[in-house]
Amino acid sequence: NLLQAFRPLPLLTNPHAQTIVAATLTCAREPPATTRLVKLPDGDMIALEVSTPPGWQPHDPTVVMLHGLCGCQRSPYMQRLARKLLRRGLRAVRMNLRGCGSGRGLARYPYHSGQSADVLSVIESLYQDAPASPVTLVGFSLGGNIVLKLAGELSATVPENLQRVLAIWYMG
Repeated sequence: NLLQAFRPLPLLTNPHAQTIVAATLTCAREPPATTRLVKLPDGDMIALEVSTPPGWQPHDPTVVMLHGLCGCQRSPYMQRLARKLLRRGLRAVRMNLRGCGSGRGLARYPYHSGQSADVLSVIESLYQDAPASPVTLVGFSLGGNIVLKLAGELSATVPENLQRVLAIWYMG
């Protein structure tokens, strides 16, 4: 079962403490990945860090993660989730917004919350390689805003491979 109830560590039941500890005492290790470049319709490029578990097949699930403001594929929460997904046999794709992480210097234009078309380009690119792989799109903070914007724009024209959209925020 992919969905399990969250149980915090005994001394970290306060969500603020969890955030502080995760941001400062992280031992995040970047999972093994292959950098994949996606060309956008305006000529810019963005970078994906694709982590594929052993035995993954083109019909197995893919999770595309989109970081928040000032983040990238190396953000601790992105690395932790990618490692957890890999252990469960899912392909983890850490998408960098324009100019971020391994995509630094590849885009003329900066990223902003309105660039949902960039995410659609990534989904379409993944479809070309593995059309039968169901995609779950997960956005954190600003990335959550972008994926929800995309979901609203798609309405009846959802790409065949897009199965779920999740937005993760914490509003204290």
